[in-house]
Amino acid sequence: MFALLVSLAAIRGFNFTAIKVSLSGLTPLMSSGWRNGIAGCTLIGYALVFRRPLWPPRELRNRLLGMGALFALNFLIVYSAMSHTTASRSSILMNSQPLAVALLSRFFIPTDRVTRQKLIGLLLAFLGVILVLGDKESSFLFATLRGDLLMLLAAFIWGIMVILRKKISQQVDPGVVAAWEVMVSALTLISMGWILDGPESIHLSTPVVLALLYSSLIGGALIFGVNVYLIKHYDVNAVSSFNFVTPVVGTVAGILILNEPFSLQILMGMVLVAAGIYVVNHMPRSGGKSYGTFEVRVARKKGIA
Repeated sequence: MFALLVSLAAIRGFNFTAIKVSLSGLTPLMSSGWRNGIAGCTLIGYALVFRRPLWPPRELRNRLLGMGALFALNFLIVYSAMSHTTASRSSILMNSQPLAVALLSRFFIPTDRVTRQKLIGLLLAFLGVILVLGDKESSFLFATLRGDLLMLLAAFIWGIMVILRKKISQQVDPGVVAAWEVMVSALTLISMGWILDGPESIHLSTPVVLALLYSSLIGGALIFGVNVYLIKHYDVNAVSSFNFVTPVVGTVAGILILNEPFSLQILMGMVLVAAGIYVVNHMPRSGGKSYGTFEVRVARKKGIA
């Protein structure tokens, strides 16, 4: 499970570079809308193949519509922010959301407790994020301030959505929850893009199409579906803490693909991020052996922890 969560976080890290590339040929509305539309069609296909009900009860349907609208707002903010800041800074700021999740879950999900160990791990990882963010080589101060603030707002909204998903996924199949979110947001964003930007704003090229497909199918449908499933079945803070891997991968992707700068301070930030993840997801056991958060659940069932 540890390897799966790290892999998913790494995929999300490359997502920011893909989004940045897609914005070279599409407006924020068009890019985010088509990305979610392709991802949504894939998730609907999943629901049909595995015979999952796409139409839940009316009271849940209204909640799913509301989550889709919030999802659209979140993506509009993310894509608008990336028009004013770099891919690496975007990945760092957006993935500060585990702190919002930890704070909100304290009040809305009593079973997901923020222990002292989790808090220490989250703070270590967040300190690493701050180090990367404060790197002078990648900072343009006022030139990126607007995008940075928008991305922080998007991170907080994403934290709210993690809590909402945790609750509704107990009643609706995780893949269906993800399908509703992305399809409602896609219809909203594409409609707005067509009206406000017009078809003349579309300038496709091979890099733009490939970036759009990556962010839609791999960074979209795959991530949405698996993430909602994990949030349903595991501790929400432990799952969200792996998002701190994403800014590390996002920074590396920015360096390799977009020629963004690298420094010792960024390296130190990466080390702290990794340390924070280790602290959050490993619990000491008597006798000196330690188990990960997910392994502890299995161990307790077997009567060995």
